[in-house]
Amino acid sequence: MNEVDALMLKRLFMESPFFLSASILIIIFALPAKVDPPADHDLNVDYPFCKVNVLQGDIFAIFFSSNVKNPSANCQSLIQGGSFYLSISTVYEEPYLGKVSAVGVQLNKPRASNLTICFNADIPWNYTLDVYTGHFGFYESFWGRGISLQGYFVKHAFFSRHPGKRMIIIPLESHGSISPPRFPLLILPTSINLIMFLAIWLLMFYMNSFAFLDTYIRSKKEKVSYGRWTIIGLIIMLISIYLAYQVCVFLPFKSR
Repeated sequence: MNEVDALMLKRLFMESPFFLSASILIIIFALPAKVDPPADHDLNVDYPFCKVNVLQGDIFAIFFSSNVKNPSANCQSLIQGGSFYLSISTVYEEPYLGKVSAVGVQLNKPRASNLTICFNADIPWNYTLDVYTGHFGFYESFWGRGISLQGYFVKHAFFSRHPGKRMIIIPLESHGSISPPRFPLLILPTSINLIMFLAIWLLMFYMNSFAFLDTYIRSKKEKVSYGRWTIIGLIIMLISIYLAYQVCVFLPFKSR
């Protein structure tokens, strides 16, 4: 794969309709087509997931260690209509991963598709499933909280495999555009999140201590039963646990 292909893939990732209009992308109209694996008994077929949910317009990317050879890719729509962008390169320089081979696809309409990738590897290799997006909350809902975020780059999963002839089949389910969140996602360095998290916890601890002492003194003055005071304390504790959970949700620990 020559340097022109690498530049094309870079423009797909950085100047797609998500960022800018991509005028030199490979536009492939999604017509149903049957993709049969080569008649090769040495071929190993890999299904990393039964389905991968993506947001239409985002760029789903698969990055391979640079030692894979002769990669090829095809995106097969399971319904007729629509279009997508597909590009492949063996000399792509990813800012977060370094020198890799890459396949990128962008689905422009909600639909189900199968992304098929074939290549050879003489030594052990690995690959990652990633996406470039501005809607982290969508992928946190579908992919879980184990994903990592670096700017607009979301890393989904990492796999290691043995040498040989390989075919990877990834079922993709693209979803329609989502309305922008009422409040934008605040992404801060881990150290700042940690300081804010500890500060909120200390504030909650102070408020709980004050509430416990106040209710204890009132129980002595007003001769409130010990059982009633215990119930009040448990209610305050449950409220604190709930607020702490909301803090953890609002301030996820992510690296830039």
